[in-house]
Amino acid sequence: AFNIGGSEPITMLELAEMVAAAAPTRPEIELQSYSDCYGEGFECVEARVPDLTRLKATINFRETHALSGTLREVIESTRMRLI
Repeated sequence: AFNIGGSEPITMLELAEMVAAAAPTRPEIELQSYSDCYGEGFECVEARVPDLTRLKATINFRETHALSGTLREVIESTRMRLI
């Protein structure tokens, strides 16, 4: 099993800001503590650094889409389904 992501590290706040910027209307970003979301005692990894080495070696994976473009496509596809 692989956890497929991009090759560049990104924080949850940076991802939320990218989603908000790509959305047709600028949503407000609400910050919540991990304990509010996951309960007491949850420990978050402060820095997630992607490593696609094993995926590339297994299936010769190469990134073909930038995160910003993928976000725009997902938002537009979702918007069209909701209309």
